[in-house]
Order: sequence, then structure tokens, then C-alpha cells
Amino acid sequence: MKKLICLTLSLIMAFSLVIPSFAADEEYPVIYLRGFGTALYSDDKASAETEIYPLEFNIKGILEEKLAGILQELPGGFITGDWDVYSDKIYDAVAPIFEEIMLDKNGEASNGSGDAEDMTTRPIPNKTSGYEIDDYYFYYDWRLSPMAIADELMAFIERVEAATGKDKVSLVGRCLGGNIIAAYLTKHTSHAETDVDTVVLFNVGSLGMDFFGELYSGKVVLDANEVDTFADYALNHWELFNDPATRDLITTLVSFLNEIKMLGISLDLFEQALYNIKDNILPRTLRVSFGTFPSFWSMIPFEYYEEAKEYVFGGFEEEYKGLIEKTDDYQYHAQLKLVDTLKYLESKGINIGIISKYNIPNVPLYESAGQQGDLIADTYHGSFGATCADYGKTLSKDYINSLEDKRYLSADNVIDASTCLFPDKTWFIKDLNHNYFPDTVDPLIMKFVRSHGEMTVFDDPQWPQYLTCNPETYEITPGVVADKSEPEFGTAERLWINFIRFFTNLISFFTKLINKA
Repeated sequence: MKKLICLTLSLIMAFSLVIPSFAADEEYPVIYLRGFGTALYSDDKASAETEIYPLEFNIKGILEEKLAGILQELPGGFITGDWDVYSDKIYDAVAPIFEEIMLDKNGEASNGSGDAEDMTTRPIPNKTSGYEIDDYYFYYDWRLSPMAIADELMAFIERVEAATGKDKVSLVGRCLGGNIIAAYLTKHTSHAETDVDTVVLFNVGSLGMDFFGELYSGKVVLDANEVDTFADYALNHWELFNDPATRDLITTLVSFLNEIKMLGISLDLFEQALYNIKDNILPRTLRVSFGTFPSFWSMIPFEYYEEAKEYVFGGFEEEYKGLIEKTDDYQYHAQLKLVDTLKYLESKGINIGIISKYNIPNVPLYESAGQQGDLIADTYHGSFGATCADYGKTLSKDYINSLEDKRYLSADNVIDASTCLFPDKTWFIKDLNHNYFPDTVDPLIMKFVRSHGEMTVFDDPQWPQYLTCNPETYEITPGVVADKSEPEFGTAERLWINFIRFFTNLISFFTKLINKA
């Protein structure tokens, strides 16, 4: 009898030791949520005839029809100080563009428009292994409230589990997809605790972006230095001009004009007109376009939220009560709770990884545009708390010298990841534009997912904390290098360099022009 008991106990102990190894090798399906921008249709029949987004409008026709009238009123605004007519003409030109995609005053698609994807009936692959990031796309109407979509996501998780025979899934969200995941994790925490293995948040707006916070708060500005920086990036990275000589001439001309203060003077004149109309035109336009999307309100950092709500809906609170209730819901019940929820879920064994981007100049339209970012998203919010130098700058020597642990400091001295929420599981990709989420990042995501969160930024030399993207091939390589330093703006050395560049490119431009003649 004793031998039987000993044998039984030995088998139980052996089996208990085997279970963790099986659990470690367990594969779970990956549900992928992309950001906004998928096609919208005027009804549930997806076709070219019913597609209403991406927006297609005749910008040339609008300019020809409306621009003359708008410019005609501009001098009167400076002379009389009456900008209402000017504002009305801009509003009349812009508002019709968004008629088909805007939501109603309750933040609902009352016109029957949507994404034409029914996630309650969409067939689900019944794979049992070999899961990839593309297997289980979760489609959603990206205009709607993330809190409502969170319920749809929970139901989809259960459908995927039923189809695959698994009791857990992993979630990967990019941009707005991260906000949907944030809404699900905070609204259905107990469900996530039992049904989610790993979460990867790739350049998300879960805690908001200053771009949205400041634009929705009316903090619209045009800084000459930031316009100069952005123009240089846009002209050299976007195919705005096929001829390199034309491109170089324009970029150096903008920089030269900035150095001699002429760009600032021109922008000051434009900004004066903007200052006089923005508090009229911007709230009005938002109330008939993107300001009706609860999803876009979820992209506003909480520190801007109440100010933005007053700016856009001040005097119209009762009229937009239903929409405001939805925007409040995410801000107060998801964004404010998210950090604590992520900490709690990690303590319960859920694996959480973060990927952020940096070293792209932000769109130069708002007060904080000079900070580190990726064109739209600021690196601070996207990384959940990294300490960053502004674009084109490095962290101060005093700050760097104060760091006891420099393992989290980027080699270009731009970012300190030690202040992130999860410093050991937060990656940064340099030179990757916000609008691109290339397949070359998928191996990092899937390696983290398949490690069940055990992988850290120190474990794999191919995937260290700091990575660089080749903007032409989108190849991701380990490590970063410091950007070529420029003399400080406003110095005689910088002025002389830009003077030489401008006239060199001017001569080159006219030489090519003559040779073609």
C-alpha cells in the first residue's frame, strides 16, 4: 500500500512539473486591431458605389470655386477687424466634405453608414497552432465610441476561442486600435484577466496625443522653426517634387528665409488671420466633422480634455449631450484607469509590451509640435512615460549625468526609457513615420507574443530597446546613431551654412534648367 501511495505521489509530482513546460509552449491566437482609416460605406453593401471613405473630393474644384471668394474677404478682415464673413466662407467650403461620414449629435451613425464588416458573423479560421498576426483581424467602425466597441471585442474574443479551442488570446493594437484595447481592458478587466495572455500596444493613442489635445483646445500656432524643420522633412521624404534640384532649392530657401527672419514675418501675418478666425471656424468645423467621432475624442490626453470639451461644445452642451456622455465615458472610465489597470493585469500574469516611434518632426500646427514624435503621435504618451528631448535636440548633459542606470538611455541621447511604465518591455523605433506599420516589425511583435511576455529589451541582440527604420526599405535594424549635428539656430555659423546651401542649390537648379532648354 505504501509503495502504491509513493508511486501515486511521484506521478503527481512529475505531472505537476510537466504542466508548466506545456503552458510555456502553449500557443494562443492573436487578434489584431489596426487604427482608423479603413473604408466606410453608405450602407452595409460594400462596393465602389457606396464607399464614402477614404474621402474623395475635387480639391482643385473647391479651390477654384471657393478660394477667390475667401481671398477677396481677407484684406477686409485686416482693415475692419470683422472676420465673420471670412470664417463663414471657409466653413461653407469645408463643411460639405464631411457630410456623409460625420456622426450625429449622439455620436452615432444615424445615416446607416459603417464599415460593412459584421464581426458577429464573420467566419473565423479554426487553426489550432501556427498563429500569425494576420489570422484574426478585428474590424470596427473607427468613428464610434471605443467603450461600445470594447463589448464587440469581448464577444469576438470568445468567438475566436470557440473556433480555436483555446482559452486565451493575445491582443495587438496599433494607433486607435490601442484605444479599443484600453477600453476593453478597463471595462472588462475580469474577462481580460482570464482570457488574455499577452497585449502589445504599438504606437497607440491610449493615453492620447498632444496633437489632438491641442487642436481640439484651439492651441493652433505656426512656429517658423518648426515649419522650417517640417518642410525639410516633407520635401525630402514625400514625393512632392520629382526633381531633386527643385526639392533642394525649396528646402534651402525655406531654411534661409527662416534664418533671416523673413519666414517668421510671413507666418506672423498668416497667424494673425488664423488667430482671428480659429475660435470661430475650428469649433464649428469640428462639430460637423471629426469632432462628432467619440474615437477621436479618446485620442485627447486627459489633461486637455475638459478644456477641449469647453472649446468645441461650449454653449452647445445640451445639444450634444449624447456625444459628450460617450466622450466622458472613455476619458473617465478608461484613460484615467488605464495605467493602474495595466499594472494590475501584469501582476496577474498578463504580458504587456509597448512599441513607440520617434525622430520624425510633428505637423507644425500646435503649441507642442516641437516635441519628440512621429509626425502626429508624441513619444511621451505613446511610450507610457519616456523622458524625451525635443525633436532635433538631445537630453541635457546634466540629466544624462544624473542617471545612475544608463542602460535605458538611447545611444543618440534622445530618450531615457527608465521612466516608462514598463521600461524592460518598451521598444522604440527611430525614423518610422506614424502612418506606416510595416511587416518588418511583425517579427518583434510575434517573438514577444510567443515568449508570453518573458522577452525583454535586453534578451535578443536583434531586438534591443532602440531600433532604426530605413524609410525607403522599412528594414528594421538594431541600434541607433546620433543624427548629424547642426550649428544652433540663429548663430552666424548656421546663417552662413544656409546661405551657401541656398545659393549652391540655386545655381544647380538654373544649370539644370538651362541644360534642358
